[in-house]
Amino acid sequence: MPDIAPGQFIAPLRARGSLSLRLGIALFVVLTLVNLAAYSTEQPASDTYLRFAPSHVAALRALLGGGQVQDTVTRQEVGFTGVFGNASASEPSAEPDTTSSPLPKVYESEPDPVARVGVTYQYAPATRVVLRDYRVQVTDKADPAASSSWMTADAQSGVISGTPDRVGTYDVSLTGTMDDGRAATQRFTLWVDNRFLLFGTDNNGRDIAHGVFLAARSTIVPAAVAVLIAVGLGVLVGAISGYYGGLAARSSGGLSAIVQSVPGLLLIALAGRMSDWNLLVMMAAVGLVMLPETASGVRELVERFRRRDFVEAARELGMRDTQILWNEIIWHNGRRFIASRMCQAFTFAVLTEVTLSFLGLTDPLTPSMGRLLLVGRENEFRASMMVPALAYLMLVISCFALLERGLILRWSRRR
Repeated sequence: MPDIAPGQFIAPLRARGSLSLRLGIALFVVLTLVNLAAYSTEQPASDTYLRFAPSHVAALRALLGGGQVQDTVTRQEVGFTGVFGNASASEPSAEPDTTSSPLPKVYESEPDPVARVGVTYQYAPATRVVLRDYRVQVTDKADPAASSSWMTADAQSGVISGTPDRVGTYDVSLTGTMDDGRAATQRFTLWVDNRFLLFGTDNNGRDIAHGVFLAARSTIVPAAVAVLIAVGLGVLVGAISGYYGGLAARSSGGLSAIVQSVPGLLLIALAGRMSDWNLLVMMAAVGLVMLPETASGVRELVERFRRRDFVEAARELGMRDTQILWNEIIWHNGRRFIASRMCQAFTFAVLTEVTLSFLGLTDPLTPSMGRLLLVGRENEFRASMMVPALAYLMLVISCFALLERGLILRWSRRR
């Protein structure tokens, strides 16, 4: 029987751990740089969920020395209306009466709000009732007096089509007539753009790719605040209370009991409400929620190792208690637990922020992945918006899963 070299079985595990660790570190560095870059990007004030400007392509061109592409498109929140009017045959241009009592919605479809210069734009409306004699009116917001006749409507089907020749913002009104002479009008704003948009736009013409980029600011950096409190303070409290006991242990237990007596989500939401939905304050509350579990785990670990023979041997050799605690117990015997807890805390903090923003419990002016998912759901599960957000979240989770696996395997002791 061939001899088996010591550590022969652990070597493949260490190799896989090194690969996982390298991939995890690389992903972590990239995500952190993206997060910091998003923080350095100006975010204009808005009273809506998200406002994506300037274009990510324009910013990239400027960074590469290609010059800033002027964005002349004005982004505004304009809803879609489908109301009945009282247009008659003698007054074909009369505006529908929107001040009367609400009537059933006529149009069941919504047009694409963005057109490209030199590319044919087309929209086929779907209605709940039969309409005829469709007509379309296009008004250039920048110059209402100018003629905007590039779009036409088929009188029978209502299909509107045209090829815009310049960047601009247009008010479009599509009006069809019912058999009884009443008119149903659908109004929307059409943004004519000449930029390349990686993931397209949402229903209000906002750049989804730039939105994902800005929403990255709500992940790594804010989560670091939660991890610093949950792991940094938790390790300190747990190590001292576990090694010295007495008053430190009783104080730690009392603190844990107080924090755990309040539901975590309620505590985080309360901190957000009191701080006017400040993300860093909410992440501090997330760290406080995770602190008792970390402190309890470290305390049990220290209590288990402080009774070992090597601790008495270290004292006989003249080592101070602080050296024994932090070097021999925490670093050499507790670092795998701490690394695992740190990666789990990062993931929990990111997912908590996504959950809170999806539920509307964060500042609506702050872009986040949760609000991207929320807007995507409100826009009938728009895949172009939800897929990038979900992909980024999976990337974040994979990053810390790889880091946790790599660190644990790398620090595994030989058997």
